Order: sequence, then structure tokens, then C-alpha cells
Amino acid sequence: MEIGTIGSVGTRASDPPAVSSELNADDFLELLVTQLTHQDPLDPTSNEDLLAQLSSIRDIQLSTTLVDSMNTLTGSQRYASAATLIGKRVTGTIGDESSGVEQVEGVVAGVRFDPAGRVTLDLDSGQELALERVQSVKDAGAALVGRTVRGVERSRPASLIEGIVTALTPGADGRTEAELDTGESLGLTELLGMSGR
Repeated sequence: MEIGTIGSVGTRASDPPAVSSELNADDFLELLVTQLTHQDPLDPTSNEDLLAQLSSIRDIQLSTTLVDSMNTLTGSQRYASAATLIGKRVTGTIGDESSGVEQVEGVVAGVRFDPAGRVTLDLDSGQELALERVQSVKDAGAALVGRTVRGVERSRPASLIEGIVTALTPGADGRTEAELDTGESLGLTELLGMSGR
């Protein structure tokens, strides 16, 4: 069965129809059912054509699922990489061309995520820096000494540890650990925030 192009006012019949990115597999399945409902009974669609259309619908579903999975993975990696910046000295810019661009620098004291997936770094200077505006990252381990830090120990993920950093020492697994005045220690990657000085 052949379906002809229907032109509308102001649109030539030879123009390709606009394809909306909002269409999904359910929309195509609905189109297929509509096509079958209105097909010519004397010249029905062949089984091969139906299988090809169903295969196309399945491909669309798989592509959509893959894109969603990739977006989720990308978001998770962004969050994980942002969290590793806690305790690091970063430089970057804030502002824009109209209000003026300002260079900022500080140790990352915390990380915030908004519902749209944007990441904001809270600096020890009280300023905020968007992750995408970071220009450099340096180890600021020595800057942690004397500061109050909070974190979750990897072996006890349900317990929050807080204390003042008295020293930085290499851990048994090669990670740098912050020794706290409470006698506990936290790996730098386990820090959730800091304050003080």
C-alpha cells in the first residue's frame, strides 16, 4: 500500500515532513496500528514489511534506552568526579562579559548538585564556582590541617565522622588520610565538606 504526501497550506507537497524528536517507539507503534487498520483489504501489507517496521520500532526502543543509560552514566561520573575535588585547591572564573569576569581561588569545602545536573563547588572563601568554570586543580592537602572536616568512612558508610585535621598521612592502600583530633582518620576522597580556619 502506498501512502501519498498530503500538503498543507503554505507547504509544498515536495517538502520533506518535519520529524519531531519527541516521537518515541509508542508513537511509531500507534502509526503501524493505524496503517493496518486503514490498509487496502485487496492489497494488504506483506509480512516482510510488517516485520521490517516492527524491527525499526525495536531499534528505536533500544536506541532510546541506550541514550538514557548513557545520560545516567555521564551524570554519575560527573557527580563522582566533582566529589573528588573536596579538599583540593581550584581556580576558575565567575561572572560573565556584561558583569565582568572575576578570577577566584580556594579550597573546595563542599559540592552541590541542582536538579538540572549542574554542579556547584562551595569554596572555603565563601564563594561558589560552577564545575564547568574550573580552570585548574591542585592538591591542597596541607591546607586541610587545622580545619574541621566531615566525611563518611568507607568501612562504615552509615556513620558520619567529624573532627579537626591534625595531620595528613599516607594510608596503607596508598591514599592520603586526614588524621583527626578525635583519633579517627578519613581518606581525602571520603570528605563531604569542611569549614574553619
